[in-house]
Amino acid sequence: MINKIQVKKNIIFAVMQIFVSSISLFLLYKFLIIELGIEKIGVWSIVMAFTAFLKTGDFGFTGSIVKFVSKYQARNEIMHVYKIIETSIVTITIGLSLLLMVTYPLIQMLLPLFVSKNYMSGALALLPYSLISLWLSVIGIMIVFVFDGIQRVDIRSKILMVSNVLFALLAILFVKEFGFIGLGYAQLVQAALLLIVSWLLVRRHLDIIFISL
Repeated sequence: MINKIQVKKNIIFAVMQIFVSSISLFLLYKFLIIELGIEKIGVWSIVMAFTAFLKTGDFGFTGSIVKFVSKYQARNEIMHVYKIIETSIVTITIGLSLLLMVTYPLIQMLLPLFVSKNYMSGALALLPYSLISLWLSVIGIMIVFVFDGIQRVDIRSKILMVSNVLFALLAILFVKEFGFIGLGYAQLVQAALLLIVSWLLVRRHLDIIFISL
């Protein structure tokens, strides 16, 4: 049974995540407006809008993993918890991969309808990074929400808070160095780190030593 101290920690860090993430994104957009201009931010937003549908490609596993991990954790049926996590990761990885391969050429065809010729080259260059980073982040976020299932929202909030701040810092660094495409680099690095760190922490926290992933 979760204790009152843990409940308070969960609430505090959930609020901190919202506050810190909002501030970091505000500062990032202020920087991008000055460095890139409204037009390129608009192009980035359009590319992100086209790729955002991949978030639905978790097929409801993120919500389900919270429910079932919580259920079996409470029953101390740890083997069921391991199997739920493993099955969810494999299913989403395969499903998202197929979805990405099917939709990538379709997005390439549709982009010219929304992006002017002057910015098409940048949009097409950014698209693969946005798709792959979103693919990684969907899997990573699903893994992060395992912590909700074991009543450790504070850990989940810390991971996402650091991830958002990291993205803002990487975007500033890479945009200064590489220009517009630096946003793609920043997204990719952030998503990869989110996936790796969240999985390592879940394995460590649940003492997963024999799961095949």
